Amino acid sequence: MMLRPLMAAPVFLSIFYGLRGMTSLPVQSLMTGGGAWFVDLTVPDPYFILPAMSATTIFVVTKTGAEGASTTHLPPLMKKIFNVLPIIIFGVTSFQPSALALYWSTSNIISLVFSKIFETNFMKKTFNIPDKVDHPPDATPPSPFTSSFQDFSKLKQLMHEMEDRKSVGALKFKADKTKQSDSKKK
Repeated sequence: MMLRPLMAAPVFLSIFYGLRGMTSLPVQSLMTGGGAWFVDLTVPDPYFILPAMSATTIFVVTKTGAEGASTTHLPPLMKKIFNVLPIIIFGVTSFQPSALALYWSTSNIISLVFSKIFETNFMKKTFNIPDKVDHPPDATPPSPFTSSFQDFSKLKQLMHEMEDRKSVGALKFKADKTKQSDSKKK
């Protein structure tokens, strides 16, 4: 589930840092190249419309699974994190230059549009995309991390049991040795 976002992260970060650098200089065309209420792309949106758009689009992307990651089968904690994410996005983009909020909103809208286009029967047939299969949560095997953690826990428990046996054996050996030395004295 994390493969696609991890693969897209370098591209996203490159564009993010590039735009942020351009707004910090500032590039002259960004100071007058906006539109509507956000003429200057080097300053934060004074009306908070672009941050609200960013938060809304990220909410829709996560709810619809537009980027391939549906939240329907996630654990409750992860669902809560994805529900809080738009609030965090709103807070972060409220204080960033408008160019970044515009980029983020536009990118999310493009993701939504393309995901809906590729969900159509025509596109599925054209590109041989199989129908989505929803598996019940209990049918999926545990993740490698979870199974490794469980194996480690079992190994740790076995090591404790071995330590206990070793100390019991040492005590028995010591007791037997004292009995032998007592019997030799008699």
